[in-house]
This record gives sequence, structure tokens and C-alpha cells, in this order.
Amino acid sequence: DHNGLYAYPDIYKETKGKDIKPIYGVELDFVDETNFKISSDSTEELMLKDAKYIVFDIETTGLSSTRDKIIEIAAVKIESGSITDKYQSFVNPGEPLSAFTTKLTDITDDILKDAPTIEQVMPGFLKFIEGCVLVAHNATFDVGFIREKAKDQSLEFDDSLYIDTLNLARYFYNEQLKRFNLKAVAKFFKVKQEQHHRAEDDAFVTAQIWLSMLHDLFKQNIKQFHEINQAIDEKESWKHIRPIHINVLTQNQVGYKNLFRVISDALTDHFYHGPRTLKTVLNKYREGLLIGSGCANGDVFEAALNQSDEELIKA
Repeated sequence: DHNGLYAYPDIYKETKGKDIKPIYGVELDFVDETNFKISSDSTEELMLKDAKYIVFDIETTGLSSTRDKIIEIAAVKIESGSITDKYQSFVNPGEPLSAFTTKLTDITDDILKDAPTIEQVMPGFLKFIEGCVLVAHNATFDVGFIREKAKDQSLEFDDSLYIDTLNLARYFYNEQLKRFNLKAVAKFFKVKQEQHHRAEDDAFVTAQIWLSMLHDLFKQNIKQFHEINQAIDEKESWKHIRPIHINVLTQNQVGYKNLFRVISDALTDHFYHGPRTLKTVLNKYREGLLIGSGCANGDVFEAALNQSDEELIKA
């Protein structure tokens, strides 16, 4: 069962008196509510109005920061509330693009055939972003990609200060928005999109969105970088994280009872677009339970497929 224990009476009945030992378990939608972040974890007392920002976007051949390639990088520099500079480069991935990538981005093999390689592009891009706060829509993806590609070339990449406009939208604008993709957020802020899924246009659109969001943060008296994450209420944050799947098996009668407590909480106190199991709740009733990595929707599979070895070990 997924998020429910409805089959247990039937399993018990069918196995009673037979040479079968049923192991009672469940697959859960799990949320680590302590892990919801809008910005990177930095205690730096940087005034938001004084910071220089690089709002950037990348187009890639896939979702894996280790296996897939960057095919376009674009960025917009913001200083004192105004756009002061722009950067854009196509990147030759050294392999043909899939039909899906070309259809999504309108970038063709022909456009990329004379483009510089990532080894040629990365040093210049890292110089452009030096000393700035990074801003991106789904920043963990874009920052993670740049981190991996910089690491491949043994280049220094400072990702200590970044802000994610996706999570900012999820947390501060969830009552006004049903979806939080760039298209929906751009429409909400009345920002015109010319060519979605092209890094150059998406970076410019995100930059205009960020300027509006920055203005709204000031209105909420959030004036320093470290105050962005401080504004998150853990009693609310669990609603704004995409759940991952985990498997839970009971070891004994204590675990069996605890699993009912976990499920009861998910179906009542923490029901939001479906039942959600919070990390704090699972830790509270941890005795007698074995926690497994879940299916392809679990973070272990996601890390193995698309992230670095360090992320996989952590998961």
C-alpha cells in the first residue's frame, strides 16, 4: 500500500496458519521539513539592496549534472536594482542533440557546431559571476550543474550565496499561484516571455521576476541575505516541498503500532494535496521501523541517476 495500511487485515487472514511470515510495510510520501531552503545556508549579514546579483539559466542535454552536457549559458547582472550587463554563450556538447532537446529548446546541432566547448566557456562565465549572489529558478539544478562542470576542470566556483526564485514563489506566493514553473510565475508578475526554454530569454525573465520579488521582500522587512531563510516557518514549510517516496517495514509489534501512528498523522495533521510523512514525526515513532530507499521516486534513485557521488552517499 502507498500512504495507507488497508491491506493488513486481509494479509493477516490469508497467511494465518500457513508457513508464511508476512512483513508489514508501507510506501510513504516523505518530507524533510527541515530541508526547505529559499537561499543557501549563509549567515553572512549582506544587505540585499547593496548586493550584486547574477540571474542565470542553463539549457542542458538532460537532468544529470554528471553525465549530461550544458548547451547554453545565459546570465543577467543586476546592480542597485538595475540590469547592468548580460552574458550569453552556446556550448558545443561534442555529441548530437536528442530530438526532445531540440524540440524543447529550439537549439539545433547546426547552431552548436561552431560554438565553444565547456572547457572554453566555463572560465569566462565564472569570471563574469565573480563576487555576485547567484539567482536562478530551481537554483539547486542550475548551481549543481555549474558546480560539477567547474569541478571537472578543477576551477574554483563560489556557490556560497544563491537564491532560488522557485522556492521563494512556493513559500511567499502560494496563495496566489497554483503552479510555480517559470511560465506561471512570469505571468503572475506580468513579465513577458519571448522564447521559453532558451537560457537567454529565461535568464532575462527571471531577472525581472527577481526584481519584483526583491521589492516584496523589502516590504516584509527582509533586508539581509540571512533573513530570507529565517523567515521560513517550519510549521508551514512541509507544504512546499515535493515529497519523495520511502519504504518502511515493521520489525516487531512496537514498530507495527508506531507505523499506525505515523500514518494517522500523515492522514490528518499533515494532509496537504495528499498525506505527507514528516521527518520529525517519523523520528518520533522510529522504534521498531526499518526505513528503505523507496522506488524510482526516492531520493536515492534520484541521486544515483542525476547527481554527484557525494549527493548519492548523503542520500
